[in-house]
Amino acid sequence: MVALALTVAGWQVVRGSSGPQPRDLVQQLFDDLAAHNLATWTTSQLCSSNPICGPGALASGYEAPQHVTIDQEPEDTAGTTRRTIVHVSYELGGQRITDQVTTLYNPGRVFGGFWQLGDRPVTTLTIPGPAPSRVTVAAVTLLPADLTKPLTIHVPPGRYTISRAETPLIAATQTTAVTAPGPPATVTLPADIPTDVNDNIIALIRDRIDECATKHDFLPAAGTARPGIHGCPFSHNTKYALTDSVTWKIEQYPVLELTAADDGSIAVATKAPGRAAIHYRWTLHLVEPRDWTDANAVETIDVSGRITTEAGALTWAPA
Repeated sequence: MVALALTVAGWQVVRGSSGPQPRDLVQQLFDDLAAHNLATWTTSQLCSSNPICGPGALASGYEAPQHVTIDQEPEDTAGTTRRTIVHVSYELGGQRITDQVTTLYNPGRVFGGFWQLGDRPVTTLTIPGPAPSRVTVAAVTLLPADLTKPLTIHVPPGRYTISRAETPLIAATQTTAVTAPGPPATVTLPADIPTDVNDNIIALIRDRIDECATKHDFLPAAGTARPGIHGCPFSHNTKYALTDSVTWKIEQYPVLELTAADDGSIAVATKAPGRAAIHYRWTLHLVEPRDWTDANAVETIDVSGRITTEAGALTWAPA
Protein backbone atom coordinates (compact mmCIF):
# COMPACT_ATOMS: atom_id res chain seq x y z
CA MET A 1 0.00 0.00 0.00
CA VAL A 2 1.07 3.60 -0.31
CA ALA A 3 1.23 5.92 2.67
CA LEU A 4 1.70 9.60 2.00
CA ALA A 5 3.69 12.23 3.86
CA LEU A 6 4.23 15.84 2.92
CA THR A 7 7.90 16.52 3.58
CA VAL A 8 11.13 15.16 4.93
CA ALA A 9 13.76 17.47 6.36
CA GLY A 10 16.85 17.90 4.27
CA TRP A 11 19.41 20.53 3.32
CA GLN A 12 20.56 21.87 0.01
CA VAL A 13 23.53 24.19 0.47
CA VAL A 14 24.45 26.84 -2.06
CA ARG A 15 27.39 29.06 -1.15
CA GLY A 16 27.52 32.74 -1.89
CA SER A 17 25.10 35.61 -1.38
CA SER A 18 24.54 35.83 -5.12
CA GLY A 19 23.61 32.14 -5.35
CA PRO A 20 20.24 30.66 -6.25
CA GLN A 21 17.18 32.28 -4.77
CA PRO A 22 14.30 30.28 -3.18
CA ARG A 23 12.38 29.96 -6.42
CA ASP A 24 15.53 28.83 -8.25
CA LEU A 25 16.20 26.06 -5.71
CA VAL A 26 12.69 24.67 -6.07
CA GLN A 27 12.80 24.96 -9.85
CA GLN A 28 16.01 22.91 -9.86
CA LEU A 29 14.32 20.17 -7.84
CA PHE A 30 11.62 19.69 -10.44
CA ASP A 31 13.96 20.16 -13.40
CA ASP A 32 16.00 17.25 -12.05
CA LEU A 33 12.90 15.08 -11.77
CA ALA A 34 11.87 15.97 -15.32
CA ALA A 35 15.29 14.72 -16.42
CA HIS A 36 14.80 11.54 -14.35
CA ASN A 37 17.79 12.69 -12.33
CA LEU A 38 17.99 12.45 -8.54
CA ALA A 39 21.13 14.56 -8.14
CA THR A 40 19.35 17.24 -6.11
CA TRP A 41 17.64 14.66 -3.92
CA THR A 42 20.44 12.24 -3.14
CA THR A 43 22.14 14.75 -0.84
CA SER A 44 19.17 14.74 1.53
CA GLN A 45 18.14 12.53 4.42
CA LEU A 46 15.46 10.86 2.30
CA CYS A 47 18.20 8.91 0.52
CA SER A 48 19.66 7.29 3.60
CA SER A 49 19.62 3.51 2.88
CA ASN A 50 17.02 4.15 0.19
CA PRO A 51 17.14 1.91 -2.92
CA ILE A 52 15.29 4.48 -5.03
CA CYS A 53 18.32 6.78 -4.80
CA GLY A 54 20.68 4.49 -6.68
CA PRO A 55 22.13 5.33 -10.11
CA GLY A 56 19.52 5.16 -12.87
CA ALA A 57 16.69 4.50 -10.41
CA LEU A 58 14.28 6.67 -12.42
CA ALA A 59 15.57 5.70 -15.87
CA SER A 60 12.33 3.84 -16.59
CA GLY A 61 8.98 3.23 -14.94
CA TYR A 62 8.76 6.81 -13.71
CA GLU A 63 6.66 9.77 -14.81
CA ALA A 64 7.77 13.15 -13.45
CA PRO A 65 5.41 15.98 -12.47
CA GLN A 66 4.27 17.90 -15.55
CA HIS A 67 3.47 21.59 -16.20
CA VAL A 68 5.13 22.79 -13.02
CA THR A 69 4.36 26.31 -11.84
CA ILE A 70 6.20 27.93 -8.96
CA ASP A 71 5.24 30.98 -6.89
CA GLN A 72 6.81 32.25 -3.71
CA GLU A 73 5.48 34.27 -0.81
CA PRO A 74 7.19 37.43 0.38
CA GLU A 75 10.14 36.76 2.66
CA ASP A 76 9.18 36.25 6.30
CA THR A 77 11.67 37.95 8.61
CA ALA A 78 9.81 37.34 11.86
CA GLY A 79 12.20 36.68 14.71
CA THR A 80 15.78 35.88 13.82
CA THR A 81 15.00 33.46 10.96
CA ARG A 82 14.54 34.57 7.39
CA ARG A 83 12.40 32.18 5.38
CA THR A 84 10.38 32.04 2.21
CA ILE A 85 7.53 29.67 1.40
CA VAL A 86 7.58 28.51 -2.21
CA HIS A 87 4.31 27.15 -3.61
CA VAL A 88 4.47 24.46 -6.29
CA SER A 89 1.68 23.26 -8.55
CA TYR A 90 1.96 20.44 -11.08
CA GLU A 91 0.02 17.80 -13.00
CA LEU A 92 0.46 14.15 -12.12
CA GLY A 93 -1.69 11.14 -12.91
CA GLY A 94 -4.41 13.33 -14.41
CA GLN A 95 -4.64 15.54 -11.33
CA ARG A 96 -3.51 19.03 -10.49
CA ILE A 97 -1.51 18.85 -7.26
CA THR A 98 -0.27 21.64 -5.01
CA ASP A 99 2.55 21.54 -2.47
CA GLN A 100 4.91 23.92 -0.80
CA VAL A 101 8.59 24.07 0.07
CA THR A 102 10.14 26.08 2.90
CA THR A 103 13.46 27.74 2.15
CA LEU A 104 15.67 29.23 4.84
CA TYR A 105 18.33 31.92 4.66
CA ASN A 106 21.68 31.07 6.17
CA PRO A 107 23.67 34.24 6.86
CA GLY A 108 26.96 32.37 6.54
CA ARG A 109 30.24 33.44 8.08
CA VAL A 110 33.03 33.81 5.55
CA PHE A 111 31.48 33.68 2.12
CA GLY A 112 28.26 35.54 2.80
CA GLY A 113 24.71 34.30 3.09
CA PHE A 114 22.84 31.81 0.97
CA TRP A 115 19.40 30.27 0.65
CA GLN A 116 18.87 26.58 1.35
CA LEU A 117 15.99 24.15 1.28
CA GLY A 118 14.38 23.51 4.63
CA ASP A 119 12.49 20.55 3.21
CA ARG A 120 11.68 18.75 -0.03
CA PRO A 121 8.33 17.64 -1.42
CA VAL A 122 8.43 13.90 -0.74
CA THR A 123 6.09 11.02 -0.03
CA THR A 124 6.45 7.49 1.28
CA LEU A 125 5.84 4.49 -0.93
CA THR A 126 5.05 1.17 0.72
CA ILE A 127 5.81 -1.92 -1.34
CA PRO A 128 3.87 -5.06 -0.36
CA GLY A 129 5.77 -7.92 1.24
CA PRO A 130 6.58 -10.73 1.60
CA ALA A 131 7.03 -11.15 -2.15
CA PRO A 132 7.36 -14.49 -3.96
CA SER A 133 9.57 -13.01 -6.70
CA ARG A 134 11.49 -9.87 -7.58
CA VAL A 135 9.64 -6.55 -7.56
CA THR A 136 10.62 -3.59 -9.71
CA VAL A 137 9.90 -0.01 -8.61
CA ALA A 138 10.62 2.37 -11.50
CA ALA A 139 14.03 0.99 -12.60
CA VAL A 140 14.98 -0.44 -9.18
CA THR A 141 14.84 -4.20 -8.66
CA LEU A 142 14.10 -5.57 -5.19
CA LEU A 143 14.63 -9.25 -4.46
CA PRO A 144 12.39 -11.40 -2.22
CA ALA A 145 15.11 -11.15 0.44
CA ASP A 146 14.54 -7.36 0.45
CA LEU A 147 10.79 -7.85 0.87
CA THR A 148 10.35 -10.30 3.72
CA LYS A 149 7.87 -7.71 5.02
CA PRO A 150 6.36 -4.51 3.58
CA LEU A 151 9.06 -1.99 2.69
CA THR A 152 8.43 1.74 3.03
CA ILE A 153 10.76 4.16 1.26
CA HIS A 154 10.77 7.91 0.71
CA VAL A 155 10.31 8.96 -2.90
CA PRO A 156 10.03 12.24 -4.79
CA PRO A 157 6.62 13.03 -6.26
CA GLY A 158 5.82 11.21 -9.46
CA ARG A 159 4.01 8.28 -10.97
CA TYR A 160 5.81 5.00 -10.38
CA THR A 161 5.33 1.71 -12.19
CA ILE A 162 5.57 -1.23 -9.80
CA SER A 163 5.74 -4.76 -11.15
CA ARG A 164 6.32 -8.25 -9.81
CA ALA A 165 7.90 -11.01 -11.90
CA GLU A 166 6.11 -14.25 -12.59
CA THR A 167 6.82 -17.50 -10.76
CA PRO A 168 6.06 -21.06 -11.89
CA LEU A 169 2.69 -20.74 -10.11
CA ILE A 170 1.84 -17.03 -10.07
CA ALA A 171 1.39 -14.63 -12.99
CA ALA A 172 3.38 -11.44 -13.40
CA THR A 173 1.55 -8.31 -12.36
CA GLN A 174 1.99 -4.56 -12.70
CA THR A 175 0.40 -1.44 -11.29
CA THR A 176 1.15 2.25 -10.86
CA ALA A 177 1.25 4.52 -7.84
CA VAL A 178 0.99 8.30 -7.79
CA THR A 179 3.06 9.59 -4.89
CA ALA A 180 2.03 13.12 -4.05
CA PRO A 181 0.42 15.02 -1.17
CA GLY A 182 -3.20 14.03 -0.62
CA PRO A 183 -5.28 11.16 0.74
CA PRO A 184 -3.36 7.90 1.21
CA ALA A 185 -3.39 5.65 -1.84
CA THR A 186 -3.29 1.85 -1.80
CA VAL A 187 -1.07 -0.25 -4.02
CA THR A 188 -1.65 -3.99 -4.34
CA LEU A 189 0.14 -6.60 -6.38
CA PRO A 190 -2.45 -9.35 -6.78
CA ALA A 191 -1.18 -12.92 -6.86
CA ASP A 192 -3.17 -14.32 -9.78
CA ILE A 193 -2.91 -17.97 -10.79
CA PRO A 194 -2.65 -18.40 -14.58
CA THR A 195 -5.47 -20.37 -16.19
CA ASP A 196 -3.18 -23.17 -17.36
CA VAL A 197 -1.69 -23.55 -13.87
CA ASN A 198 -5.17 -23.55 -12.34
CA ASP A 199 -6.30 -26.27 -14.79
CA ASN A 200 -3.16 -28.34 -14.18
CA ILE A 201 -3.68 -28.20 -10.40
CA ILE A 202 -7.28 -29.38 -10.74
CA ALA A 203 -6.14 -32.19 -13.05
CA LEU A 204 -3.38 -33.18 -10.62
CA ILE A 205 -5.78 -33.45 -7.69
CA ARG A 206 -8.43 -35.28 -9.70
CA ASP A 207 -5.81 -37.75 -10.88
CA ARG A 208 -4.89 -38.38 -7.25
CA ILE A 209 -8.56 -38.87 -6.34
CA ASP A 210 -8.95 -41.31 -9.23
CA GLU A 211 -5.86 -43.19 -8.06
CA CYS A 212 -7.26 -43.34 -4.54
CA ALA A 213 -10.50 -44.80 -5.91
CA THR A 214 -8.60 -47.79 -7.34
CA LYS A 215 -7.52 -48.89 -3.85
CA HIS A 216 -9.46 -51.74 -2.24
CA ASP A 217 -9.13 -50.26 1.21
CA PHE A 218 -11.33 -48.37 3.66
CA LEU A 219 -8.43 -45.92 4.19
CA PRO A 220 -6.88 -45.64 0.73
CA ALA A 221 -3.41 -44.16 0.30
CA ALA A 222 -1.69 -42.93 -2.83
CA GLY A 223 1.31 -40.84 -3.78
CA THR A 224 3.64 -41.88 -0.97
CA ALA A 225 4.05 -44.40 1.79
CA ARG A 226 4.13 -41.63 4.38
CA PRO A 227 0.64 -41.32 5.92
CA GLY A 228 -0.79 -37.82 6.07
CA ILE A 229 1.62 -36.38 3.51
CA HIS A 230 0.24 -37.55 0.17
CA GLY A 231 -2.80 -39.45 1.39
CA CYS A 232 -6.29 -39.69 -0.01
CA PRO A 233 -9.04 -37.15 0.78
CA PHE A 234 -11.74 -39.71 1.64
CA SER A 235 -12.12 -42.84 3.79
CA HIS A 236 -14.79 -45.01 5.42
CA ASN A 237 -15.20 -46.34 8.94
CA THR A 238 -16.98 -49.70 9.24
CA LYS A 239 -18.23 -51.41 12.37
CA TYR A 240 -17.66 -54.86 10.87
CA ALA A 241 -14.52 -56.83 11.56
CA LEU A 242 -14.84 -59.21 8.62
CA THR A 243 -15.15 -57.54 5.24
CA ASP A 244 -14.05 -57.98 1.65
CA SER A 245 -14.55 -56.69 -1.91
CA VAL A 246 -13.99 -53.03 -1.08
CA THR A 247 -14.47 -50.82 -4.15
CA TRP A 248 -14.75 -47.05 -4.59
CA LYS A 249 -16.45 -44.97 -7.26
CA ILE A 250 -16.13 -41.19 -7.61
CA GLU A 251 -19.58 -39.68 -8.01
CA GLN A 252 -18.51 -36.03 -7.98
CA TYR A 253 -15.20 -34.22 -7.72
CA PRO A 254 -14.86 -31.44 -5.14
CA VAL A 255 -14.94 -27.80 -6.19
CA LEU A 256 -11.56 -26.37 -5.25
CA GLU A 257 -10.51 -22.95 -3.99
CA LEU A 258 -6.92 -22.06 -4.91
CA THR A 259 -5.18 -19.15 -3.20
CA ALA A 260 -1.64 -17.93 -3.89
CA ALA A 261 0.46 -17.60 -0.74
CA ASP A 262 3.21 -15.09 0.06
CA ASP A 263 5.90 -17.73 -0.40
CA GLY A 264 4.83 -18.46 -3.97
CA SER A 265 3.01 -21.70 -3.18
CA ILE A 266 -0.73 -22.20 -3.66
CA ALA A 267 -3.04 -23.14 -0.81
CA VAL A 268 -5.74 -25.66 -1.69
CA ALA A 269 -9.10 -25.72 0.07
CA THR A 270 -12.51 -27.23 -0.65
CA LYS A 271 -15.22 -24.83 -1.73
CA ALA A 272 -17.82 -27.61 -2.21
CA PRO A 273 -17.08 -31.22 -1.20
CA GLY A 274 -17.13 -34.09 -3.65
CA ARG A 275 -18.65 -37.56 -3.18
CA ALA A 276 -17.07 -41.01 -3.21
CA ALA A 277 -19.31 -44.11 -3.09
CA ILE A 278 -18.00 -47.26 -1.41
CA HIS A 279 -19.28 -50.82 -1.80
CA TYR A 280 -18.12 -53.81 0.24
CA ARG A 281 -19.34 -57.03 1.85
CA TRP A 282 -19.41 -57.97 5.52
CA THR A 283 -20.10 -61.10 7.51
CA LEU A 284 -20.44 -62.15 11.14
CA HIS A 285 -19.33 -65.71 10.47
CA LEU A 286 -15.78 -66.59 11.42
CA VAL A 287 -15.58 -69.81 9.38
CA GLU A 288 -16.86 -71.07 6.08
CA PRO A 289 -19.47 -71.33 4.83
CA ARG A 290 -20.09 -67.62 5.40
CA ASP A 291 -23.12 -65.54 4.56
CA TRP A 292 -22.08 -62.18 3.11
CA THR A 293 -24.11 -58.97 3.18
CA ASP A 294 -23.59 -56.09 0.76
CA ALA A 295 -23.00 -52.60 2.20
CA ASN A 296 -22.95 -49.22 0.48
CA ALA A 297 -22.12 -45.71 1.70
CA VAL A 298 -21.20 -42.31 0.33
CA GLU A 299 -18.30 -40.33 1.80
CA THR A 300 -17.40 -36.69 1.24
CA ILE A 301 -14.20 -35.75 -0.57
CA ASP A 302 -12.61 -32.85 1.27
CA VAL A 303 -9.35 -31.56 -0.22
CA SER A 304 -6.76 -29.30 1.40
CA GLY A 305 -3.03 -28.79 1.34
CA ARG A 306 -0.45 -26.89 -0.64
CA ILE A 307 0.80 -26.87 -4.22
CA THR A 308 4.50 -26.29 -4.91
CA THR A 309 6.83 -27.11 -7.79
CA GLU A 310 9.69 -29.58 -7.82
CA ALA A 311 11.99 -29.84 -10.84
CA GLY A 312 9.37 -27.93 -12.83
CA ALA A 313 6.54 -30.31 -11.92
CA LEU A 314 3.52 -29.57 -9.74
CA THR A 315 3.49 -31.24 -6.34
CA TRP A 316 0.47 -31.50 -4.03
CA ALA A 317 1.00 -32.09 -0.31
CA PRO A 318 -2.40 -32.68 1.33
CA ALA A 319 -2.83 -31.21 4.80
